[in-house]
Amino acid sequence: RRSFFSAVPFFPLTLRDMITAADTKPAERVRWGIVGLGDVCRKKSGPPFYKCSNSELVAACRRTPGAAAAFARTVPGGTCTGYDDLDAFLSHPGLDAVYVATPPGSHLEVARRVAAAGKHAYVEK
Repeated sequence: RRSFFSAVPFFPLTLRDMITAADTKPAERVRWGIVGLGDVCRKKSGPPFYKCSNSELVAACRRTPGAAAAFARTVPGGTCTGYDDLDAFLSHPGLDAVYVATPPGSHLEVARRVAAAGKHAYVEK
C-alpha cells in the first residue's frame, strides 16, 4: 500500500486541491451537490464547497423532510436547492459532482446511484 501511494505524485489531495483544480479553466465552476447533511458536513466539510472561488453548492439532499431546504437557505448566494428525494436531487440542472456524506453503510448504494446518473462522486471515508 505504501509504495502505491508514494508513486502517485499528488496524493493525498485535499478537498481544496480538488476544487481549485478547476482553476485551469477560470470561467468554469464545479457545481456541487451534497447528500447527507449531518453535523460534520454542515460545520466542517460542507462550507468549502461554497467558499472556494471555482466551486458552487447548488443542491443538498437529506431524507428528513424539510432539512435539506433549511440547510440550502443557509448557503450564501441563494442558489442552493434542498431535496428530500435522491432521484430529484440527481436531476438538478447543472449538477456536476456529488459529495456523498451519508453514514458509511449507505455509501455504496448512494455512490452507485450518483454514478448511474452520470455525475462525479466524492465519497466521505
